[in-house]
Amino acid sequence: NEVWGCHQCFVEEGDPRFGPGICERFEMAKGVAADQPVVEEARARRETIRARMDALLAGGAVLAMPTAPGAAPLKQLPTVELEVYRTRMLALTSVAGLCGLPQVNVPLAQTDE
Repeated sequence: NEVWGCHQCFVEEGDPRFGPGICERFEMAKGVAADQPVVEEARARRETIRARMDALLAGGAVLAMPTAPGAAPLKQLPTVELEVYRTRMLALTSVAGLCGLPQVNVPLAQTDE
């Protein structure tokens, strides 16, 4: 719901070209009404998670963790494998967005691929 609200004009007017699965996720988000009980429950759960993270980081603590499960996937990676990578990556990157926190990505290695 929120992703559609933020990107609706771009998606509808900009004629973007998305990778596999992204159009389908936007279509799904477009069909979610902001007043559906599941959305209200998700927002309440998000606030609970944010409050817990705020408590954990009180006093200036920093949470350092990877922002990716490994090197970037190759362009020709099969869609099924790309979805596995995406799921693993979202488990890491969703923490900052869910908690309303900044996220910094510092590349530490380079591969030949």
